[in-house]
Amino acid sequence: MLKFFAAAAALLVSSLALAHHSPSAYDTTREVTIEGTLAKVEWANPHIYLTLETQGPNGLHVLQQVESVSISAAQAGGLTRDLLPLGSTVVVHARPNRRGSGYTVLGSDITMSDGTIYALAGGGRISRPPVATVPAKSIAGNWTPEPNPRLAPTVMGWPLTDKGREALAAVLSGKVTLTAGCEALPLPMLMQVPPMRAIEVGEDRVVIKIDADGVDATRTVHLDLAAHPANVEPSLFGHSIGRWEGGTLVIDTAAFAPNQIGVGFGIPSGTGKHLVERLTLAADGLRLRYELTVEDPEYLAAPATYTTMWDHRPDLAFSGSACDPQISERYREE
Repeated sequence: MLKFFAAAAALLVSSLALAHHSPSAYDTTREVTIEGTLAKVEWANPHIYLTLETQGPNGLHVLQQVESVSISAAQAGGLTRDLLPLGSTVVVHARPNRRGSGYTVLGSDITMSDGTIYALAGGGRISRPPVATVPAKSIAGNWTPEPNPRLAPTVMGWPLTDKGREALAAVLSGKVTLTAGCEALPLPMLMQVPPMRAIEVGEDRVVIKIDADGVDATRTVHLDLAAHPANVEPSLFGHSIGRWEGGTLVIDTAAFAPNQIGVGFGIPSGTGKHLVERLTLAADGLRLRYELTVEDPEYLAAPATYTTMWDHRPDLAFSGSACDPQISERYREE
């Protein structure tokens, strides 16, 4: 059972956009190595697809499709479109498709002809991870969370109610297929995964824009409100109010709509979800400390916490590529 849990968790952490995948699509207990030349690169959201011309089991040349992360997640790891010229020789490590050979595999990492390795999924190997070198003067700026291959297991290890455990078990066993489509991830999951986010600080509000797989994901934190209005309509991102405690921005968010992965990584959320976040600039200005506490009496047996660091990345820009519904739905057709 522990081995199954670890394998399922590995898939969930590899698939940053859970809204697009069923955990049963790939065999996370095995890794395959594919060497070939790049025949096609679909630099698109919510997933980049690579097609390799390689040698099949019978010695004939075949085309192997590899699914990767979103454009924003790839760029955060240093992988850009110009590093993938057609005809170049590469080696890809991937999780095989449960339906056997000939079907799309889920990429873990790619080794270029010069030996440089880039991650194709959360937790994938990388030889030259980008580092922050330009300090920020405040929490305003462009940021990316540090990679954390233990993110999904950590969240799935939060204290769950019986209803929460049943929901997670159904996802891990493949009995429940998560919804596909060009939809933004809910909070707090959206704030934990790698895509770039830009923070704009004003007098009466803070705006957080996340490059969420080509989907518009903008949060507004109201600094001029002491409490949430009574008539707020529940929504995916809820309603956020904020206050400054010294140099720390404290964000209180309520009025969430129920969501299939609203707590995160296969754990749903109900109408009682409440989120408190704290953002603090590090002394050197190169990183930002992000802390969250989430409560949900329907699915969490106790408040859950998570802390990570975000790197200051003024070198990054938004991908500018909208989510392609056909790309999003492709895995259903294979």
